[in-house]
Amino acid sequence: YGVYAAHVQEIAIENGDPTAGIGAGVYSLFNDLAIANPPAGPYVTPRDYFRTGLGKFEWESDETRKRKREIDQASLHVNWNITEGLTITSVTSWVKGDFANPEDSDGSPLRAIEAKYFGDGDQWSQELRLTSDFDGPFDFVGGIYYAREDLDIATDLFLMTDVDFNLDGLIDSDDCLDPFLAFGDYDPGPPENDPLPAPSPSADGQNADLILDSLGAGLRLRSFVALGCGYRNDFQQERRSIAGFFDGSYAIFENTSLLFGLRVTNDRTEVDNFRTAVEGAGVFLFDTVPSTDDEIDDTELTWKAGVEQRFSEDVLGYLTYSRGYRSGAFNGQAFFDPSEFNAVDPETLDAIELGAKSTLADGRVQLNAALFFYIYKDQQLIDVDPATAAQTLVNIDRTEVLGFEIETIAQITDRWRISGGVGFLDGEAKKGIVSGINVKGDTLPNAPDFSASIASDLDLWTGDFGTFAWHIDANYVGAQYYTLPHVRRTLVDNYALFDTRFTFESSSESWEAGFWIRNIGNDFYRTDIISLAGFGLDYTHVGPPRTYGGDVTFHF
Repeated sequence: YGVYAAHVQEIAIENGDPTAGIGAGVYSLFNDLAIANPPAGPYVTPRDYFRTGLGKFEWESDETRKRKREIDQASLHVNWNITEGLTITSVTSWVKGDFANPEDSDGSPLRAIEAKYFGDGDQWSQELRLTSDFDGPFDFVGGIYYAREDLDIATDLFLMTDVDFNLDGLIDSDDCLDPFLAFGDYDPGPPENDPLPAPSPSADGQNADLILDSLGAGLRLRSFVALGCGYRNDFQQERRSIAGFFDGSYAIFENTSLLFGLRVTNDRTEVDNFRTAVEGAGVFLFDTVPSTDDEIDDTELTWKAGVEQRFSEDVLGYLTYSRGYRSGAFNGQAFFDPSEFNAVDPETLDAIELGAKSTLADGRVQLNAALFFYIYKDQQLIDVDPATAAQTLVNIDRTEVLGFEIETIAQITDRWRISGGVGFLDGEAKKGIVSGINVKGDTLPNAPDFSASIASDLDLWTGDFGTFAWHIDANYVGAQYYTLPHVRRTLVDNYALFDTRFTFESSSESWEAGFWIRNIGNDFYRTDIISLAGFGLDYTHVGPPRTYGGDVTFHF
């Protein structure tokens, strides 16, 4: 399919047209061919889709889709003061949930690209830690941690399943199968396990191949391999994490303390029965990813070292150098080829931070500031092919982030408090290859160069029954990319959002009721965007428009 996608994009560029509409020309091509060569069946492929006459928060879809998410959770927190200076803490938690998320990924009446996500799982964790509160210069927190997660995941992906690829006037399994058979070097596997009915396309498929060849544009039926099909992958995954940790401080002088900590973590991830099956019009055809089992086992030592300096009772400065890590992972979105079911190496982060925390104006103002420098090695990234939507996980050799942030809270009066902050980021890839492109110098995804927030909390009225309060806040996020390598068209513009909330809290603090409005200005903004130029669209998540609601909370 990449052959066709590249061809369409080249034609679009030559014609000065940045997009051929949703469908990238596929729908219009087969619509025209069906009209020029009337098929025996009644079906004619629709034409490519353009968003016309729609508002920014409006879209057309081929069906109404509802999401489902259910979560049950419980936790138990126990403290035991075994001596005056030592406390044992146990934290036990359990979460169970399941979800179903059918998604019209192309946002149009066509079935250009659709996905359905299903999953259920449970997780439980146990932490035991010993905390000291000595009178001397030394204090510590140490303990062990265990967590286990069991998941059962399935994903359905449908690509242009409303296109009559073999031009027979029907939507059936041959529309998926014929391009695969025409591909030539496609090997469905051993004959005894091979459900394919023939080694070559059907008669209608062969006829469609001749019609495409007659166009003289270099297109053949094999150019559309992988389209017209549904892909379903499913697998079971078990993740287990065991860690031991120690974090301490030692006052070498009256106002100077050393900080130090260690953590040893073993993470094991097992995937069982990862399999992707291909279907055409609901009929099973073959596997693109045969049933596969695999395992990742990572053991890492992470640490922290630093110093704290108390300049006065109200001002604390610190300098820390720490290392963290993120365990390796499997790509759960492999659909087209066994090579997509890959794993990435662990990601490590070295972080240097210099900062200060202060309390000013007799305790009415808190002012904190931090300067930080991050070095990522083998940073993990999802690599999405814009032509085919194929996904793999990759490691970027080295990336760096330099940042600075300031935050403050000021109690202006007994009834009025304001808070806010600003942040600056300069993050870029220093070494790495993504999609065969050297991304050195590219800005990192999800890293706006500037962000800011401000909020106000005002007690409007206080009486015997309770307090009526008003909260309003504003948040600004600078322009940013969400993918590497960069596609200029997918640069997300800066945006600012305003929210407000009115709350009444009872004097006994046993209940409260609130009314809120989010995105007061009804601003349009994007929270994620990936180029799928091969399908004639940018896959985009749009932030919610103006929403409002109320809630009641009881404390018992």
